[in-house]
Amino acid sequence: NIDGVKEENDQEEDSEKRSGRVAFNQGKRARQLASAKNASQVQMVIGLLKKDLSDCENGVANNMCDENEVRKVKAMLAKAQERAGQVAQNADDEKQEGDNSFLINMLM
Repeated sequence: NIDGVKEENDQEEDSEKRSGRVAFNQGKRARQLASAKNASQVQMVIGLLKKDLSDCENGVANNMCDENEVRKVKAMLAKAQERAGQVAQNADDEKQEGDNSFLINMLM
């Protein structure tokens, strides 16, 4: 599942909810961003990060998360926006290899 807040029994989400806490899975998003090779893939990661940010901000409002998690998501979102500018410069011959690694990282 790719949308952001981990329910107590759902082990596949990316912002994790553990015993009433919300945490950002920074490592997973970093892998997804690093493997994104085209604009649509980067935009997908940006969308996930925006959901993570919303989840963390709601967590702060509900005393289930601290500001440090929000800062982590915002920093990763800034990196993703920088990456969006870089992917346009990638050569087309990298497309297939990039697609495969991106799909693998989206599943992890």
